[in-house]
Amino acid sequence: MNREKLITRLLSLRETRLREEVAELKARNAALRQIERTRGDARDAAAVTIMSAADLRDLGLIGEVRAGSIKEANAAATIVREASDRVVSANQRARAMRSAKTAVIRARDGQHERAQEHDADQFQSWKRGNDPQR
Repeated sequence: MNREKLITRLLSLRETRLREEVAELKARNAALRQIERTRGDARDAAAVTIMSAADLRDLGLIGEVRAGSIKEANAAATIVREASDRVVSANQRARAMRSAKTAVIRARDGQHERAQEHDADQFQSWKRGNDPQR
């Protein structure tokens, strides 16, 4: 397998990995937003409960929900940061592979161009040597 095909396959793998990491980051971020939404709902429910004396018994449960969602949010935020770091890393690897592919293609094209110039020079030399008017 030549270098260009190898680099093309590696680039495809890197881009696939990048897409996977981005999808995971989006999923983790959506989970974090849901946890934060739950936390906000619990805060709003607590505010409403304080105004009603009959609902004060639910305040403890609401506090437990808020405390639990704070812990979940912190854990989810850590996971989101880690996923974000993995996306950055995957993006850098994919970018490096794209650069390598571009360099290989430029080198191949330059070599092809030099070969064509050499063939043209050889033809001109041959033509001058076979010219009957000389």
